[in-house]
Amino acid sequence: MRYPRVASFGLASADGLRKAPPVRGAGPPAKAVSEAATSARISNQQQQSKMSLSHKQLFVVSCGLALQAAILVLINGKLPAITHGMDMMWIAFQAWAVYFVAGCTAVNGIKAWIGYLTGIIASIAIIELMNMPGIKDLPSVGGMNLAMAVAVFIVVIPAIMSENLKNMVPALFIGSGAFFASFGHSALAAAVPSGDLVTKYLYATQAELIYCAVGLSFGFITVFWRGKYEASLAK
Repeated sequence: MRYPRVASFGLASADGLRKAPPVRGAGPPAKAVSEAATSARISNQQQQSKMSLSHKQLFVVSCGLALQAAILVLINGKLPAITHGMDMMWIAFQAWAVYFVAGCTAVNGIKAWIGYLTGIIASIAIIELMNMPGIKDLPSVGGMNLAMAVAVFIVVIPAIMSENLKNMVPALFIGSGAFFASFGHSALAAAVPSGDLVTKYLYATQAELIYCAVGLSFGFITVFWRGKYEASLAK
């Protein structure tokens, strides 16, 4: 009795069945995919190898960053003279880190600075809305500030929508938080004893943007010298 041929698995049986012919065109693409995957894996391993530093090399980078941080502390001794007495070095260190989150390029650093500025504008809008009739009279419930909650809700919508204008929304929120922190600075109250809101807005904005620019500049410097150093290691 003759058995039917197995055409799909390509296996020869003990009964002498012939091996089914391979499906035409199936081999080369499969081989190409396998080779591409292997190439991608090797490339990824090589990239990771290039990115990793030895302990000695990383120590050099750490010393460089430590030197930059020390220089920033020294520079900060002069900055309050142009920020109405407001010492907000923390914003500079914060913006320094934001530079890396933004993508480590000068163009993105500028976008981050603009993001801080839009965050300041958002904070001012919240403060102004909280003082508007119909909102300022909202009661607090269980310690919750309903007036501020409504103002924040209104402002956050266009803030998020600004993403479609290529605004860096994370920097916006960071800048907004920094403005609220700086707005309560004791030096700002001393610089504006009258409590005039517009003057306080201007002074706090000036101080934040100066410190932000300093921090982003330090980020640019870090990327520049570290890039040169790591490039020299590859030679």
